[in-house]
Amino acid sequence: MRSFRFSLEQVLRFRKQLEEQAMLVFAQAVQARDRRLREKETLEAVLGQARNTMADPAFLDTDERWLLNNYMTALASDIEQARNDLALLEEAVDRARSDLTLKAQDRKLLDRLKEKQASRHRLAENHKEQQDNDDIATIRFTPSTV
Repeated sequence: MRSFRFSLEQVLRFRKQLEEQAMLVFAQAVQARDRRLREKETLEAVLGQARNTMADPAFLDTDERWLLNNYMTALASDIEQARNDLALLEEAVDRARSDLTLKAQDRKLLDRLKEKQASRHRLAENHKEQQDNDDIATIRFTPSTV
């Protein structure tokens, strides 16, 4: 029985490699987004603490209030920048996800083609083997003429 050889094996390997690279880009985009999200949440927590400090009636020194107010303004600006960054990072994640999806579809298409060709090859080889067996049986068991 002849072994099956897929003529597009190199293309399939290349597509698998592209899919793995797309998976890596997607994972990096998700990590960057998650990292920035944690930074934003930390800034929001710090801003909340600063607001609680500002609301404390014992905190009446005007210089400290002025400093804390400027600090809170800077924190609010940083949070807004983090939100903008998150929107951009979310778009990058979506692009990477769609690219990964396309690469996976391309690879799966070739995988299915390979499976179909392998199945056809097995059927053809089985048919050929059966035909050979039939020929041998016919020759071996032909009644001898006297």
